[in-house]
Amino acid sequence: MSDDFNPGKVGLVAENLTVQQTESDGTKVSGKALPFGEVSRNGVQYSRESVEANKDSMVGCSILFNHQESEVVGHVTSVSVEDDGLYYEADLNPNHRFVSDGYIERGDISNVSIQAIVEPRSGDTPVVDVQEFLELSMVTVPGFDGADVAQVEAVPEGVAKVESFVDSSETG
Repeated sequence: MSDDFNPGKVGLVAENLTVQQTESDGTKVSGKALPFGEVSRNGVQYSRESVEANKDSMVGCSILFNHQESEVVGHVTSVSVEDDGLYYEADLNPNHRFVSDGYIERGDISNVSIQAIVEPRSGDTPVVDVQEFLELSMVTVPGFDGADVAQVEAVPEGVAKVESFVDSSETG
């Protein structure tokens, strides 16, 4: 790893975004947020152990458009680790223009990317450990080759939505 690498916010790649649309007031998306064993476009590989240990920090994170904090599209509702990577499910705001205008359903915005706080491992390998996931973004250019939309599903009308908010003073 190069000596000029600084730990901090790093964009991670995601692939296989799945979008499901039905008659409702919400849209669910799901897919692979981070593949294991691949080097990202920023030249690093994310350790499976750290992703597994910190995966729950992604639940409740905002879904942004192109990592722009002023463009909140939704939030992550659940995550799971499979053999080939980190998977997520998210709820999108049906009134956000990228959802309501059909950009996501049509595949115009068909990739995801993750931003996280990472720490480099010592040695010459480009492996970093995820300390905390910060957000998941719908993006036009993914961090890993082959990242794409997998599934979109609307939330049926009348289904209650439960959101969990964690007070940061309780996490310290």
